[in-house]
Amino acid sequence: MTRIITKTLMATSLLAALSLPAFAGTPMSTPLAKKADTNKDGLISKAEFTALSDQRFAATDTDANGVLTPAERKAFRTQKREARAQKRFSKTDTNGDGMVSNDEYNAARALRKQKTKRRMDVNGDGVVDAGDRQARKEKRKKRRLKRQKMRQNFRPDTNGDGVIDMAEYKAVADAMFTRLDKDGDGMLNASEQRRPKKRHKKRQR
Repeated sequence: MTRIITKTLMATSLLAALSLPAFAGTPMSTPLAKKADTNKDGLISKAEFTALSDQRFAATDTDANGVLTPAERKAFRTQKREARAQKRFSKTDTNGDGMVSNDEYNAARALRKQKTKRRMDVNGDGVVDAGDRQARKEKRKKRRLKRQKMRQNFRPDTNGDGVIDMAEYKAVADAMFTRLDKDGDGMLNASEQRRPKKRHKKRQR
């Protein structure tokens, strides 16, 4: 299926922090992306984006008073972390018996080590060295700067009263959609959202 992938990870982290749709940056096969793509055409329209953001607002606004307090946003993030933790547990518990055996634990640990090594091997030469460490350091710095810029450009609490009302929330959602919709056609499609592929050196054998 078509993949909707944003060019920056900061966009997704901001969306998640505000409880806005966080499907940007994820494959269209994920449950959240499928939920957003209600007509199943492989694209996310502004109407679909807005509908999901409204659902997220309602889910976070637990007292239904039309504003998101810091406590409600914190509770929503906690709930999402717990859901991710449960998902990781279920993935590790391969036989679904509600317990993680030594074999299951060791298998999951070995898989994590493989993924970590691939992530740390920035240049893809099969060896993690000082060059990779420096490259990761530079990438972290760039992400931090982009995150700071993103926060400056998308400040939800515009009146500074400490809460986010629906109008402020919608304004940020609209601005985020506009940012993601590079060609301005009202759709988030694969060609405008796909990250450029990394070019790695051939791995040493």
